[in-house]
Amino acid sequence: MVTNSEIEKFRIKIQGDTDLKFREDGYLNIIGTSNYTVNVKMGQKYYKVGLGSHITYMVEIETGDIYGTLGYDKVNKLHYYGKVANMEDYFWGGHAPMKETTREQFKKQQEKREKDKQLKQDFPLDVTANLKALGGMWRKRG
Repeated sequence: MVTNSEIEKFRIKIQGDTDLKFREDGYLNIIGTSNYTVNVKMGQKYYKVGLGSHITYMVEIETGDIYGTLGYDKVNKLHYYGKVANMEDYFWGGHAPMKETTREQFKKQQEKREKDKQLKQDFPLDVTANLKALGGMWRKRG
């Protein structure tokens, strides 16, 4: 059975990760506003956890299992995110929870993409100019 202190730790973890994601993405003006504050509502079988009025996760009271949602008040048992006891293994700030190791790999991939994008801007590739420079080898076929 999930206790109120465990669900409060879960709420604080989600809020912290969400705020971190907003800072990383440059959305400093919305941190702490009512639409982006994590709320918890207790139902008969599930705690409903989400940002503002939007429910994102449902935590089963008896087992502590964390599920995604299909819609408001509908649990999606196909989206299983572990137990409340293991919440530290995930980053909860994105669209869906992400394992911490996966998030680190994702950040490295993003950094590599940014470097590649910057290289393309610094050295644009103009294929037609390069082919014309070869002289006579480039012809339009018609």
